[in-house]
Amino acid sequence: FFFCNWMEGSGNSPKRPENENLDDLSQCPVCERKFIVFTKKGNCLGCGKGYCTKCLNNWIYFPEEYQYDTVQPCCVDCYKELSSVDHSTHFEIYGSQDPASKT
Repeated sequence: FFFCNWMEGSGNSPKRPENENLDDLSQCPVCERKFIVFTKKGNCLGCGKGYCTKCLNNWIYFPEEYQYDTVQPCCVDCYKELSSVDHSTHFEIYGSQDPASKT
């Protein structure tokens, strides 16, 4: 079952997903950690689903159409899918200072 919807839309152009409402989440869908005061949550920028920050610990460049200039957090499913995309233009821009090379 594949969660990432980054290639949905017309043709092969990526579509930025709508974020899941984090107020509706009572626990992380991956680790099942309950969201309480000290458990932070956030949205995967690839699929829009909500996770705890421990499960949202992958960082990657998104396709140009997403209009992010830096690496962004994503879930493991989106990370696996997006890591197969050619990100060479980002590496040419940032060189050895590229933040994605530190992940």
